[in-house]
Amino acid sequence: MKKLFLSMLALALAGSTYAQLNTFSDGDIVSAEKMNENFDFVIKDIRATKVYCNGGETIKSALESGFNYLTIYGTCTDQIIATSPVDLAEFGLDQEKLPPTFGNLIIKGGETNRSSILGEGSMVGTAFQSSLQLINVTIKEHLSASYGSLIHLKDTTVDATDGEIYITENSNFIVENSNIQIPIILQSGSFARFKSIDMSISSNSPFFSLEQGSVLEMNNVKITHQSDEFTVEQTSDLNNAETLVFATGNSSASISDSTIQTKNSAAIIIQGSFLQLNNSTVKSDGFINTAIVGSDMIIENSTLINTINEAMTIIEGSSGRISNSDISSTGDQALFISRSNLTINNNSSISLSEATDTGKQTMLIVSGSFVDLNNSTVTNTTTGSAIYLTESSSLMVEKSTIQSQLDDAIGVNYGSKLFAKSSGDTINIDRINDTDNIDISAYNHSSIFFGNNSYSGNISCSVPSYVDINDTSNVSGCSE
Repeated sequence: MKKLFLSMLALALAGSTYAQLNTFSDGDIVSAEKMNENFDFVIKDIRATKVYCNGGETIKSALESGFNYLTIYGTCTDQIIATSPVDLAEFGLDQEKLPPTFGNLIIKGGETNRSSILGEGSMVGTAFQSSLQLINVTIKEHLSASYGSLIHLKDTTVDATDGEIYITENSNFIVENSNIQIPIILQSGSFARFKSIDMSISSNSPFFSLEQGSVLEMNNVKITHQSDEFTVEQTSDLNNAETLVFATGNSSASISDSTIQTKNSAAIIIQGSFLQLNNSTVKSDGFINTAIVGSDMIIENSTLINTINEAMTIIEGSSGRISNSDISSTGDQALFISRSNLTINNNSSISLSEATDTGKQTMLIVSGSFVDLNNSTVTNTTTGSAIYLTESSSLMVEKSTIQSQLDDAIGVNYGSKLFAKSSGDTINIDRINDTDNIDISAYNHSSIFFGNNSYSGNISCSVPSYVDINDTSNVSGCSE
């Protein structure tokens, strides 16, 4: 019913004239200057009053009296809509039966510790380039912003029993030092910024959903997310996975200086969109940590950990870079790449230290993927290879260390290719603890190219495979 009312109000106001807030479309650079202009616009022409809801006063009466900066006390249950004033009678709507509207509205709790409450039934929303600031309050109802409007939460808690925060049509959602317990949906080029957040949440659906070119920014955020225990079936269906952040439709998620921890769910799933992760830690205890599906990504100075399943999956034509970052798992592959291109450089580390099954690889590269490994380390202290590439995939190695304990350091299979770009003293490919002492194996028409570079490790081939190397004294079973 509440969403129906917001839809009616939006249609009613479609032809009205309203002041201009800055809005942002897909691909726009969101500048601090433009955001500050929005806030400057918000705070002009303040008319302030106090509202004692437990004493019988109402927000509705204050708005009807022309006030737009309300300090509330007690529990208020008014319906609140910020939008440009318009004669709704022209559109066949009865103003007496609808909540009063105001273009730009500030509501501040007058009691300490967010004790002032907007209770259940207090519909809270904005429409048509209006703005609503909520400060030091607890909200027991869902929120909605549409058509270029703005909601700004500061020192506020949103703890409704159900529903969601719905931000659509180029609207803005700014959250500082607040706690939100219901899912957030961004649609149609909308923008959300979370700053200085520390919250624990429980949700069995995506908590942050980004759709249709929307943008999410997180800075100095700490989030702990838990859902019900995952099932095996979830691991093969990313579309229906329980996750903290889900981005699709050319949207963008930028996370910096933050810590995310999830249990029984994925942390981040990016489909046909963009992820930038910087100076952050993402830890999962359950389903996949981070999945990049047909998307671009940049991960810098960050740590991704999964204690049960894959730390990171990059599939379906994705591309990106991992720089000065640690990707690790204690349950399954640390990194799975399929039909994608990836650069790993600048002292990055990819590691698998424990595995639920034998023979798990630290990094599995399949289906024509290409990986450029430069100045980084890949290790496996379990029973599997450090790197295994198959199905016409390629690996370029330069100035890096690749080590395994009980299996080949690198396995190359089914027409795949391994290229060494630097001399042997800057490439360490080594199987440490095994009497067979085979460091690199090639199978099924695969190729290994060291060219003029020296390599002192042992290379073995089975089924015709090719090796190009100056010194063949440690090569067995390979065509040259």
